[in-house]
Amino acid sequence: MTDRMDRIEKTIKREVTRMLQEDINDSRIEHVTITEVEVSRDLRRAKVFFVFDGDGKEKEKAVNALKHASKFVRGILAKRIKMKFSPEIFFQEDLSGEKEKLIDSLFEKIEKENPELKEEIE
Repeated sequence: MTDRMDRIEKTIKREVTRMLQEDINDSRIEHVTITEVEVSRDLRRAKVFFVFDGDGKEKEKAVNALKHASKFVRGILAKRIKMKFSPEIFFQEDLSGEKEKLIDSLFEKIEKENPELKEEIE
């Protein structure tokens, strides 16, 4: 079943990305990149993870635009992907990159405060 779920998630990711580029003419989502899709086991819900390359005010506008477009995206998905159910779409910011940056900065801080640790690791 995981192969099937993987295929469905990749297909949804590809189609949502395509929609954002070609079908939705909204300047608020120009800097949105879809990173991942997670579909529930019953295929009725899909979390679409995204990153936004811009400032805080613009990000808030982009999030609102994506939430507003979720029903439209679901409708187009229903036409493009032959499935028993068209999943309800939930856009969610992908924070994994921010977490990675935070972890890296913590390691750098530890290395600066304790240079002897770096020597032990190498």
